[in-house]
Amino acid sequence: SQPAVSKHIKELEAHFSVRLFEREGNKIFLTEEGEILYNSALKIFDIYNLFGNLADFVNYLFFILPT
Repeated sequence: SQPAVSKHIKELEAHFSVRLFEREGNKIFLTEEGEILYNSALKIFDIYNLFGNLADFVNYLFFILPT
């Protein structure tokens, strides 16, 4: 719900001591800090997925391939 999203945004802004969004009327934009956090989060998700794929590959090598 919208109030829950707003609460989480405020908590993130308080945690990092920065404004993550600029509000202009009914529009919202990422600040420079918000873009940095967003891009960093995307990189973390990419790394997470890479490790998941690596774990699947290791599992394949050790448990599926005959030795």
